[in-house]
Amino acid sequence: MQDDAGYYGVQRPEDASGEYNALAFVINQIINGRNFCAWVQVVNVDAPGGLALAGTVDVQPLVNQLDGAGRPIPHGVVNDLPYLRAQGGTNAIIMDPKVGDVGLCVFADRDSSSAQASRGVANPGSFRRNDMADGVYLGGILNAIPTQYAMFTDDGISIVSPTKITMQASEIDLVAPVIDIQASTSVTVTTPTFTVNGDCHITGESTLDGNVTAGANIDASGTVTAPNVVGTTNVSFGGKSGIAHHHSGVRSGTDNSGPPV
Repeated sequence: MQDDAGYYGVQRPEDASGEYNALAFVINQIINGRNFCAWVQVVNVDAPGGLALAGTVDVQPLVNQLDGAGRPIPHGVVNDLPYLRAQGGTNAIIMDPKVGDVGLCVFADRDSSSAQASRGVANPGSFRRNDMADGVYLGGILNAIPTQYAMFTDDGISIVSPTKITMQASEIDLVAPVIDIQASTSVTVTTPTFTVNGDCHITGESTLDGNVTAGANIDASGTVTAPNVVGTTNVSFGGKSGIAHHHSGVRSGTDNSGPPV
């Protein structure tokens, strides 16, 4: 039998062949009206971006409904579902969904709108049960190969970004037998104090804008050059200027002068 929209119902002749079959059909129809888990695709993201509370998504269920003749009946878009964020206390991984992501939604057994609004214990907002409006998006599953990621393998951990990686903390400790920094353009260190305990090998040109203090020997296999600015102490040896000093005991001829004054 068709309904007013022209769709066939799902009742079969055997469903009316006895009291048990008729009762089983009614029970199955009630169960079929409940939602538990569904494949969905994100069609809109309402995320604040940056450091903020998690937002919501609008999702399109991917598996169509079917009428009794096997004809598809697509679901409508389900709006304003919260999405899962990996978080414990104030520790979190912030990674908002993107439009086009495919993942799973699970649906609460009762109306959870009041609990979501209060972020605490609350009575159900209505008598609805297992409704898609009370879903939670669990994140991407059938998605493209990522271009920005943290990858854990038997060979180690890789953190890859095509743009920029920012680390901010009161203190950052890098502890390893070997720390290799490879930069194709430049390495900039902005700090009042830069301390290296141990050998530091730098290949390529280095520019130091500021004072440099060494508590041990400085060995140079090349030339140490200072700008020839008259009246400026560029290189000092024992408190004596390298370009602006006088000598004692100066005599003519081939005699050597005395030490710097």
